[in-house]
Formats: sequence, structure tokens, C-alpha cells
Amino acid sequence: MNTKLSKDGKAVRKWDDILNFSTNEEKIKHEAQMLMFNFTSEIEKYQELQGMTRKELSEKIKTSASYITQVFRGDKPLNFETLAKIQSALNITFHVQAHPKTDEIIVVVEEKIATAKKRSGKK
Repeated sequence: MNTKLSKDGKAVRKWDDILNFSTNEEKIKHEAQMLMFNFTSEIEKYQELQGMTRKELSEKIKTSASYITQVFRGDKPLNFETLAKIQSALNITFHVQAHPKTDEIIVVVEEKIATAKKRSGKK
């Protein structure tokens, strides 16, 4: 797709359409895909550092090379069992952190922490 600005702004509108979802289901699928790509990019980084090919990785985790290729293309979902096997094969650990999207969530969490501290008598 050409992302250069056209005189009538059509290219800009096409780009905006890619990031606008018509349903919540489309948005969730997109976010799931992005989560998976975050994991696969980290996996690829450690594969490169260790000089390990996808075929070698698939052999270490006892799955087919085609499955690994499909996962990295985004055609097949990456499940937690496979992630655990990959962690072991690459001798790495994945760390997960959640971050609020809005300040509103931070306030609610802080209020709950303050309430819990009052109940327990802690300052």
C-alpha cells in the first residue's frame, strides 16, 4: 500500500481504515495477533543470539518445523504450552507485566490498596 499523501487525502484515509475496527471482535483478534508477534519477536531475537534455526527450535520442542513457521507468520496461534517449551529450549524466561491504559484504572487500584491498608491497620 502506498502511504504517501495524495492530493485528495485518500492514502491517509486508507491508513486510518486499517486501524479502525468495525467490531470489537476484530479489535480483539488484532490485539491477540499483536501479543503473539511480541512473543515471536523475542523468540527470534534469542534464536539469533544462539544461532538456532527454526528447524532446530522445532526439533528441540518436538514439533514440526512447518508449525513453527506458521506460528511466526501468524497463521497458527502460539499457546502457553509451546511458549513453555520454547523457554526451556532457548534457556530464557518470559516476564509479563500489565499496564493500565488509562489513569482511571490507576486511581481505582490506588483506592483499593488504601482501603485494604486501612482494614489491615497498616499505614
